[in-house]
Amino acid sequence: MQKLLMMDNKKQLSYISLIIIGFSIGCNPAINREANKPELLATAGKHIPQEIYVSKHTLPFDFSDLDLRDGLNRIRVSDKKEVWIREAVVQYFDSLDSPPLPENYQLYLGTAWISDPIQDLLIVVLKHPSGKVNSRIIICNNDSHPPAVIDYNIHAMYQLDSGRLVETNLFSLYFDSSPLITIHSGIEHSSPQIIVNRLYHNGTSNLLEKSIFEVDSANNLDSLLFESVAL
Repeated sequence: MQKLLMMDNKKQLSYISLIIIGFSIGCNPAINREANKPELLATAGKHIPQEIYVSKHTLPFDFSDLDLRDGLNRIRVSDKKEVWIREAVVQYFDSLDSPPLPENYQLYLGTAWISDPIQDLLIVVLKHPSGKVNSRIIICNNDSHPPAVIDYNIHAMYQLDSGRLVETNLFSLYFDSSPLITIHSGIEHSSPQIIVNRLYHNGTSNLLEKSIFEVDSANNLDSLLFESVAL
């Protein structure tokens, strides 16, 4: 399950100059690669809406607050942010180990724009061919550099139900009261810190995972902490 729902490290290629770090296995060195694959962009584009809309949120954020139905509480973002979102979806598409998708299959479900005084985040919600949901977090402190991206697997915590994300039974049973995402201004560090919590489930075992990331003024992403506790 984890192989299907998280990015395969061997395919962490940035066709659009994104910096990627794999949340599924903790913390890998950031990768910044460039490649031009028009055929990939064209194929992936069939599974991305022509118009990208987002909904604006503040912390604390819960995915159940995100309404993914068309036209509801949606706003347009700048052209640059829209490019980042599309590129994040293209990368996810390329990571999939699955048969060709039906022509009308939509990988992209929606984006939550977290507007915070310390750090803005774009959380892109995706639909795996299995029907499970996943997400990617885009972080940018400087528009002149490619943004950083964190893969944030939420399939054990949320499921899609009539255009809304609802908590799974596993989430209700095992996840504690920790916020999913927290942003702290750097005290010992000069850059803001992003704290991400999640429930991991592989079919037999459950883990609570916590990661702390830091993004500098050039959008370089550094891992400060990864903790995993078996339940």
